[in-house]
Amino acid sequence: MRAILYMSLFLIPALALAAPGIPHQVHGTVKDFTSGTLNAFIDGNIVGSTSIQSDGTFGTGSNLFFILDSNNTYAGETVTFKISTAAANSSFVFQNGGLNEVAVELIVIGGTSGGIPVSTTTTSSNVVGDFNGDGTIDIQDYNFLLVHWGTPQADLNGDGTTDILDFNILIANWS
Repeated sequence: MRAILYMSLFLIPALALAAPGIPHQVHGTVKDFTSGTLNAFIDGNIVGSTSIQSDGTFGTGSNLFFILDSNNTYAGETVTFKISTAAANSSFVFQNGGLNEVAVELIVIGGTSGGIPVSTTTTSSNVVGDFNGDGTIDIQDYNFLLVHWGTPQADLNGDGTTDILDFNILIANWS
């Protein structure tokens, strides 16, 4: 029995760290812009899109926004944004299992400038899996995930249940 326990302590984290394609979650606000589509790009190729809600938010509530990386090729790449077809100055570096909060201030200048948007950006990162908000992924977060196994309370990948995929994200972000 001890052998199985010891093997699981080493095997499960090793499998978690080897898991390819863990999505990156993005959420935030677009100031003074309350409709349209937020598109995410890497190297000029669209990698995701989501609707901007009427309150200017995106990626929250039932409108979660994940950038998928099924081939595990985006790590370290810069993600940029366009709102509908207008470029925004927001960007961040993609990290498998990462989470970014992006705040974009978009000011559309009227007729004389041809409606060219001007953006300023503030970006900050939070670690996915930090359930207690102490800034680190540790045994407390691990225990929270285990207690909520099979429920949506510790769901990190947005599929509606806490399972091995969420465990993999937690372990990949372990502090």
